[in-house]
Amino acid sequence: MKAVRFVGAGCPAQVVDVPIPRPGPGEILVKIGGAGACHSDLHVLKHGRRGAPPQFTLGHENAGWIAALGSGIRGWKEGDAVAVYPLWGCGQCPACAKSAENYCVSFRPEMPRQFGGLGRDGGMAEYMLVPDGRLLVRLGQVDPKAADSEKVIHHVDISWNQSWTETDLVRFYKLDNNTLTITTAPARSVIDGEEGQFILVWEKVQ
Repeated sequence: MKAVRFVGAGCPAQVVDVPIPRPGPGEILVKIGGAGACHSDLHVLKHGRRGAPPQFTLGHENAGWIAALGSGIRGWKEGDAVAVYPLWGCGQCPACAKSAENYCVSFRPEMPRQFGGLGRDGGMAEYMLVPDGRLLVRLGQVDPKAADSEKVIHHVDISWNQSWTETDLVRFYKLDNNTLTITTAPARSVIDGEEGQFILVWEKVQ
């Protein structure tokens, strides 16, 4: 398969042929429908990433369809449309147990954890290997080809624009029963929502 690879700090990314990975126990192979690019990718290309291998596939904002399941996977099936959560925690600490992996105790500035596209092979390729089903979000009716947008994947905390009032109608992505939906509601409902329930306040509805 084709993949966009980091090959060294200060070097341009290279499009190369690499083998399609095979999922091992507990792993999931995702056929990529869309992979977003952000400033973090430019930073990695310029400066590299501490603790990362010499080369890896870029892309940490990814969405697609499940192509294959490793042994032991429950609750997912081939063909499911999914977004890949970008911050891969340890999966065992109290923060990870609450699905708040962005607060994982293993994240340390002096030795950055390696995620898909940031030290481990990411989604700027035809396929991506995801190490655990907990890192996937069902997209429901959202097209994976559009869902690689930073609006969906890159932000997982509630975002808030201080210029909005509580009665303004806002459009936001909502995670309900592990399925991502697009919802329009008064901003007050976002404030009242449980922490981690909403993926991102997207925009004010004119």
